[in-house]
Amino acid sequence: FMAFDPPSSRKKVVRKRGASPEAEEPKPGKRKTVMRRDGGMSADFDGEDRRRAREARFTQYNAMVQAREARPNFRVTKLAYTPASVDIDLALIPACEGTCQALEKDYLRLTTAPDPATIRPEPVLKKALAHVLGRYETKDNPYHYLCGQLKSIRQDLTVQRIYNMFTVEVYELAATMALQYGDQAEFNQSQSNLMPLYSQGLVKSQDRLYEFKAYRLLYTCLMGARDELNRELAELPLLSQGDRDRPEIRHAMKVVQAWTQGNYIRFNKLYSQAPNSGKQVMNLFRRVICESVYPKLLKPYRPTPIPVDYIKDVLFPFNAEYKQFPTGEDMWEDFVKTKQFVFVPGSSQDLDTKKCLANFSKVQEEQSHNPGFS
Repeated sequence: FMAFDPPSSRKKVVRKRGASPEAEEPKPGKRKTVMRRDGGMSADFDGEDRRRAREARFTQYNAMVQAREARPNFRVTKLAYTPASVDIDLALIPACEGTCQALEKDYLRLTTAPDPATIRPEPVLKKALAHVLGRYETKDNPYHYLCGQLKSIRQDLTVQRIYNMFTVEVYELAATMALQYGDQAEFNQSQSNLMPLYSQGLVKSQDRLYEFKAYRLLYTCLMGARDELNRELAELPLLSQGDRDRPEIRHAMKVVQAWTQGNYIRFNKLYSQAPNSGKQVMNLFRRVICESVYPKLLKPYRPTPIPVDYIKDVLFPFNAEYKQFPTGEDMWEDFVKTKQFVFVPGSSQDLDTKKCLANFSKVQEEQSHNPGFS
């Protein structure tokens, strides 16, 4: 039973003369009430085509949901047709068990599904790591060779979903080696992969765990990654008092405090006191530190001249031994050339702070407009 309003309250539809009710088409998506010739009323919500299209969309969506639920945790779609120029995310490839027995293998990015014949199983990878470690200790092999061998080992571990103590050992060695050779990209990748492994309880040594936690604090602080640094700092209260009092953790916290406060004199003193490979981590950001500190050293003295040795002592107290990278002295000479130092007339030791700041601003502007400028 449906109650209708009295005829007097109904809104009549005005049609053109000679037009039939069937010719009146409602607007899409809107309900339109029309009066039939027999005095009744009918409602047309949507056209037939729109109803069919909506039904097709729901059918397609339901099919996608069912396919997703039936799919495994990984996603692999048409790897055989992947263009050679596109890299494959190793996390999306199904695990496979390798059969390769070679100790040495060049690192190549995967562009197709991995072939088990080219993947080394864990026992072979352990022998390969020992082989690379022996080559590393002899110090007769170039870094790019050692790095490539370690990357191929890590790739084989990822493809086979091997995450255990051996994986931790590989990443720790790769991070340590990258620090000694000043390879920031490889160090960042290795230490970033170590943190999830540590969180799963894969810790070989508590000393190594907190050593890399300290490296993480130093790296995120000097990198300017505030979100990551805040996450790391938020986890420190969860540690025991004894762990927070470890020398490497205390040193890293002091460095973070000195850097955020702009206390560069204390920062340099902490650099000289860094435990383990803390100096190498801080050395990764020497250019960034110099670019940030240099104008701050000049501005308080402007226009008073200052000794050039003061700038050098503050910016370049670094004496770490790099094997294939510039020494602190080389970087200082390069810094002097690129920043266009201006000395006071009649002196070769005192800098004209006003003109030096003007040149620094000019160089910064050129670098912003020309990313390749150095």
